[in-house]
Amino acid sequence: MHSLTYVHHRSTAMPVSKFHRTLLTALLLGLGLSAGAQAQQVCNASLAATRPDSQYRISADGSEVTDLTTGLIWKRCVEGQNWDADNQQCSGTPTAMAWPAALVHVSAQTGGWRLPNLNEALSLLEAGCKTPAHNVSVFPSPTTASQLYHLSTSTPHADSDGDRWVIDFQAGVDRQSTKRVATSLLRLVREPQP
Repeated sequence: MHSLTYVHHRSTAMPVSKFHRTLLTALLLGLGLSAGAQAQQVCNASLAATRPDSQYRISADGSEVTDLTTGLIWKRCVEGQNWDADNQQCSGTPTAMAWPAALVHVSAQTGGWRLPNLNEALSLLEAGCKTPAHNVSVFPSPTTASQLYHLSTSTPHADSDGDRWVIDFQAGVDRQSTKRVATSLLRLVREPQP
């Protein structure tokens, strides 16, 4: 009898045998992508950056980022992490939440912080990069090669009462995800203060 693991891709599940898991692990290790190693961003050098550093202004304390194109202000780190100015990185453990818990968490925030809608979250995608598909000098990646980096949005999926939209920053695409079961990371956004 073979044991099976399920690999999720575009809302479908595909059984993967132990042999194929072992083969995939060997391939990843051969490429230097061990499960505990920090993933290295892959970018197409022939494409101009769609989200260059010049599009953003980082706050004096380093914890917030203003998108100069949209005017939105983003937390530099995902929820569960804080900006560590001494080490110039996000520290702490990212907190993934199902949508109901995310909405409760956001409602307790002060200062106008909220979940981004789908279009706002899509505005962070760097089209020429993957793993992750965003500007990593502005928004340090909270993940390792073994973790999925899905960012929650406030936008419910129109075709399903039980789903919402998330952004998959490993692949650089938007995906449908269940509200009550699937967990995602949160990067909060707010409008500029008058």
